[in-house]
Amino acid sequence: FGAITGAKIPIRAMSKTANVEKGGKYFKNMDRPLTERVSGYARCLIKSAFKKTGSNIARAAAVLGVPRQNLSRKAKEWDII
Repeated sequence: FGAITGAKIPIRAMSKTANVEKGGKYFKNMDRPLTERVSGYARCLIKSAFKKTGSNIARAAAVLGVPRQNLSRKAKEWDII
């Protein structure tokens, strides 16, 4: 694929990259590892699904498209339920 240069990056992506250097809103907490940031996003999605479904695990799992058992395990692990 070759090297990526500024010419190959869409203008929108470049503006977000520039925003990172300024500590902008697009990439908050860049000092945290990716796994922590992904886990934080997953927690938000799970909390939102529980709120939407009245804390019904089976319905929340269906909304998220994940197995009920996996959702239940993660919710307990993260003290969401």
